[in-house]
Amino acid sequence: MIGPWNCTLHRRAARLALGCLVTVIWVSLTAPVHADNGDYPLGTGDRLRIAVHGQPELTSEVQVRPPGVISLSFLGPLSVVGLTPGELELAIAERLGRKTGPGGCCVSVEVTQFRPFFVVGDVRSSGSYPWVPGMTVLHALAIAGGMGTSTEGWNVSARAEIARARERLRVLLDGLGVSLARRARLEAERDDLRQISFPDELADTLDSERLEITQSGERSLLEERRRVLNTEINSLVDGKKVFEEEINAHLAQIEAERKKAALLAEELKELSGIHGRLVPKTLLLNLQRQSVQTEADIRELQSFIARARQQMVQIDQAVLKLRNIRRIDVIAGLKQVEDDIESGRNGIEETRRFLAATGSMEAALAAQPRRIDDEFVTLVRMTPRGPQELVATEFTRVMPGDLVRVPLQARLDGSIAIVNEEEARLTPVAPSPRIKGRAP
Repeated sequence: MIGPWNCTLHRRAARLALGCLVTVIWVSLTAPVHADNGDYPLGTGDRLRIAVHGQPELTSEVQVRPPGVISLSFLGPLSVVGLTPGELELAIAERLGRKTGPGGCCVSVEVTQFRPFFVVGDVRSSGSYPWVPGMTVLHALAIAGGMGTSTEGWNVSARAEIARARERLRVLLDGLGVSLARRARLEAERDDLRQISFPDELADTLDSERLEITQSGERSLLEERRRVLNTEINSLVDGKKVFEEEINAHLAQIEAERKKAALLAEELKELSGIHGRLVPKTLLLNLQRQSVQTEADIRELQSFIARARQQMVQIDQAVLKLRNIRRIDVIAGLKQVEDDIESGRNGIEETRRFLAATGSMEAALAAQPRRIDDEFVTLVRMTPRGPQELVATEFTRVMPGDLVRVPLQARLDGSIAIVNEEEARLTPVAPSPRIKGRAP
């Protein structure tokens, strides 16, 4: 039997220990990860760096999207859930070999960011946290601020956390809808279409009013961007037409000058055949001077035409540059919006998982249950057969994507319920009865 004084001492000692442990563990866990993840099973939310030896253009960093797939520019979509990095390396190398032929290629896969784990229940700060190798239940509880002090206090914080999660889900869905509409508009602009084909998924992410506003805004933006680009191009094309008209005028003038030069040449020929004083020398010189001037005028007109044609080539290049700049802008926008959509989907999935895990706790809060002294921490882990509930000790390993569930009712001494090592093995736990025990 634990007396009130001993309870207070235990509670204060536990709070102090957890408070000190938070700082130490948080610093160590937020350091760069250099652990071997060769046997780590990949899942939704993991970020991977994939490199192909000798082909740096194929190196890319991708995130595993629901339902556990990655998209590689050189291979397309690939299911990776449950695979280890080593198994994924072999799968990518095999598919590359089919395209490039025999000879083999060396592929490396590195997990640059693990999917988060979750802590819910009677803790000071429930939510999702980044995972690193070596994580245990004790680490997870320390990062979450330690166990709560009272059922009443947790009721308030838990309800607030659930409300925040619902609001976060609403914001994420709205952001996903906006990103999907923007992608549809960019695809229409890329393909030079006048109408936008919006996906049906928009109706699942935006309410009717928001959907109408978003679609109208994207249509207006598509039309405005098209108008601005066409205005710039038409301005250049109009300048090209001016040069074409001037070239035609100068070609006609050259033709007239050549006829004039031909007449002068014929006149000089006739006069040159007359001897004596019948033809003044000054007349011959004047005709020769006119002939030379005519040839000079023709060359000047030809030089202007050459310059005008050069200007027309530059105009064509400017038009092409405008189109290329717009195309690059659209492609970059599509890449960014794809990243936004992927990030939004991952955030929505994590938030929905969190809300699903806290659903039973919210029902318990509404029923205002009495404090129960002997409960211990459990893990909820996703397996190929579905979610699995596991009994845990302070030193049980936490894996990415795990949900650490702390009982709603805090223990009198603030400590974690402990079972012995044999009972703490990660095996399925029957719903009842639970095995209870403490560490010595």
